[in-house]
Amino acid sequence: MRLNKVLINIPKTEVALLLASQGSQYLSSFAIIKILASNYSVENFGLYNLVLTACFVLSMFPFTAFDQILNREITMNEGAKKGLGTYFTGYGLLLIITHVIFLTCLFLLPKRLSDVIGVIILFSITNIIKTTSLGTLNFTGNRKGFNLLKIIDNAARVIIVAAYYRYNDVSTLFFYLSLENIILVVFWGIIYRNFIGSFNLKKTIPTLKLLLVASAPLLIWAPFEMIQNNLYIYFLEYNGFKNDVGYFSFFNNLSLVVPAGIAGLLNTYMLPRLYEKTKIQSFEAVNRFLLKFVMTYLVLVILSYVLIRFNLVVVLKFISKPEYLSQAKLFDWFFAANLLFNTSLIVTNIFFAYNQQKYLIVVKTFPGLIALISLLIFTPTYGLYCMTWIFLGVSIIQLIILTLSFHKLKQKLI
Repeated sequence: MRLNKVLINIPKTEVALLLASQGSQYLSSFAIIKILASNYSVENFGLYNLVLTACFVLSMFPFTAFDQILNREITMNEGAKKGLGTYFTGYGLLLIITHVIFLTCLFLLPKRLSDVIGVIILFSITNIIKTTSLGTLNFTGNRKGFNLLKIIDNAARVIIVAAYYRYNDVSTLFFYLSLENIILVVFWGIIYRNFIGSFNLKKTIPTLKLLLVASAPLLIWAPFEMIQNNLYIYFLEYNGFKNDVGYFSFFNNLSLVVPAGIAGLLNTYMLPRLYEKTKIQSFEAVNRFLLKFVMTYLVLVILSYVLIRFNLVVVLKFISKPEYLSQAKLFDWFFAANLLFNTSLIVTNIFFAYNQQKYLIVVKTFPGLIALISLLIFTPTYGLYCMTWIFLGVSIIQLIILTLSFHKLKQKLI
């Protein structure tokens, strides 16, 4: 299915901004990988990704869950659009609580991370605020503003990495990336100053309760999803495979650019439409729309993979040091795992659209449990390659369980 048939009735200027936004995402991702992988040692590249992963872990638990609920409320509830200030007041409380809990767990961190704990917390908080703020632009229909700020964000990150990598100081680099997050949120605040002013302190606690209750299933599975997607390099670090942390991070990041980038391209327009369709169309019609969504995604990603695979050696020589060529076969396994994982993420959107998150509890918890057990047993002995196979195997298991859960949802709603 051609992309222009999926993005029907979208103004040309919005399509141009969307493509520019996703193009900048691709280019910035490759540029950052090239700058760091070409200039950092494999071990230092691993440290950069350890810090980045720590920040993502804090973002994922629990703010990915809250963002899903907030986006649904904004799309389906006109009152939520006019009460963003109240929602963000609740978010502020959650930010404080989450990071206080994180500080009590410092003893669990590897030494290389505990040495830079300050920038981890700073970057995590500012990145959560930035991600949530930009998401509201998209789900309130201001896609031009969303894509424009994404372009600015992507360009700024490349400039900062290019300017500060030479200091070989990960802490300094993340400090300036945090400042960029703050500046972008200020731009967002200028665009949405009327909504930001819509504070209602009396509604803050009920709003916070809504976020917590609606997010409960997501909060249950968040630790397991965190294990499934983010803790592989921590197990490598704990077991002394410092170079393998760099190799795992490099090939995972490289193979994720296309699957995640194309998913972001489609999600920008498909998710708001998916939520809207659940209000006015039958489940069969929504299901057909989701199928078109998934098939478009798979075709684009597979074609991109073929193009990259035929030129993989050239790509690796261009963006990294010679050491990475010896591990080139890892790319295929990581690409397959990331393709399956992002396909699963797309399908889960229909569960959120119908407020049926309970069907996802097994989908999200069981693969994470399998990953945890496998990592504990096999990492100390087998290291990098075993990690890669676990990553792929868990992605396959998740997609199978998700398919079974989707059939249960279908039986209920038809």
